[in-house]
Amino acid sequence: MPCYKATFCLMCVVMVVSCEATNKSAVGPPAGSDELVEYSIPMKRLFDDEFGGVGFATPLSDSATDESQLLSRRALTAGNIVLCTVDTLTEGFIDDSKATTVEFRVPCRSLGGSATTPFQKLSIPSNSYSYSILRQSGASLTGKSVVIFVRYFSEYGQTTRHWHIEPVGPGILEMVQRLRGPLN
Repeated sequence: MPCYKATFCLMCVVMVVSCEATNKSAVGPPAGSDELVEYSIPMKRLFDDEFGGVGFATPLSDSATDESQLLSRRALTAGNIVLCTVDTLTEGFIDDSKATTVEFRVPCRSLGGSATTPFQKLSIPSNSYSYSILRQSGASLTGKSVVIFVRYFSEYGQTTRHWHIEPVGPGILEMVQRLRGPLN
């Protein structure tokens, strides 16, 4: 019986996020994608342009249940879910600020949603929480598989892409398949 209550609660949360997304005004979406929604506070929590800390033993919240619920909500609201392998990490500068650039082996595999989102590299600025994770983990991430949850938003009148990365771990691919259907 508790499983049904948890499922009901999760569905309620998803419906609230979906209703908020539907009520926001936005400019037209890129060709072949879902309707753009405003990059609002609930969406910023889901698509925070960060690496998930759970896979690196540095969770962002106090509860594994909270992390699991966020992961499920990401899977349900992502415009695309992409499986990639980390190729290299390099230190450098982006717009005069320190940053770590993560390059992925190509091709990455779309697990669900629009397959039009290419991922070759992402830059993580030094003011990001993930910057310190990447500095600590360093080269140990090379060759590791990650799942990237991606969605396009309307932000300041422009179309922007935001994402969240989780390392592939026990159950993540099964969870994506359970919530989004068969993997592409």
